[in-house]
Amino acid sequence: MLQHVITLGPTGTFSDEATRLVVPQASHIQYAATLIETLLLAKDKRCHAIVPIENSVEGVVTAVQDLLVSEDFVICGELNRPVSYELLSVVPLAQIQKVLTHEQACGQTREFLAKNLPHAVIELTASNVASGQLFLESLGKNREVAAIVPPSFAQSVPHYISHSKIQDYQHNTTRFILIKPRLQGQALDFSQQKTSLQVRFPDDRPGLLYELLSIFHLFQINLCRLESRPCKQTAWNYVFFIDLLNSDRTQDCLEVMRIKQFEYHLLGTYSELAICQV
Repeated sequence: MLQHVITLGPTGTFSDEATRLVVPQASHIQYAATLIETLLLAKDKRCHAIVPIENSVEGVVTAVQDLLVSEDFVICGELNRPVSYELLSVVPLAQIQKVLTHEQACGQTREFLAKNLPHAVIELTASNVASGQLFLESLGKNREVAAIVPPSFAQSVPHYISHSKIQDYQHNTTRFILIKPRLQGQALDFSQQKTSLQVRFPDDRPGLLYELLSIFHLFQINLCRLESRPCKQTAWNYVFFIDLLNSDRTQDCLEVMRIKQFEYHLLGTYSELAICQV
């Protein structure tokens, strides 16, 4: 059982809700103020963290993905959770001048905001729960403010709920991952469901991506994610993040990639996390 897990706080964030499904003992959970702080604390304390890595609408959480590589974390498991949002307000939509929202919530409610609150200023917050807390604190000074919050927070102040399920897509889902700092010489288990890796190209030439994908095709490896990101060390040079479904040929496929001189960094082999029964 996990003894110490760091996640984005405060209590009631989607990260907290996901963590409690895996770590039901609240005393084993430590909260951080931001996603970056979450990962840096996990590295410093050499313990696990649960963070969002991808949303079905908004895509990858870039800050988390980049730190997985730069701080050398290993993915140990994943958990997919449906995500919905509520709008808190004490005035009609036309009177709202400012909306408090986390950047991911803003991206997942973009159409709602454009259609209903095009005149409002968007103010980003550290977490979805922070949006709600700042909303409550501001009511004494400014009643023309609204907040986008999780249902769990909205249920604690139901008289402030203005609109429910304001996410742009009703099947909105966030993928959370359990990570930990990599141990020296740590072996990976390819009998798990997935493998994640980052691929770097030592040079640039026509057909390079085709050559890479041909290797996966040769071994009939199914890719469930392929995404390019700036490598950050060289302008206009890119790396690829790949998630694949493991088979008994995964290790052979990776060996051919090595022989073909594709530089790759394994981010983990993992399966869906088991939910604790409480």
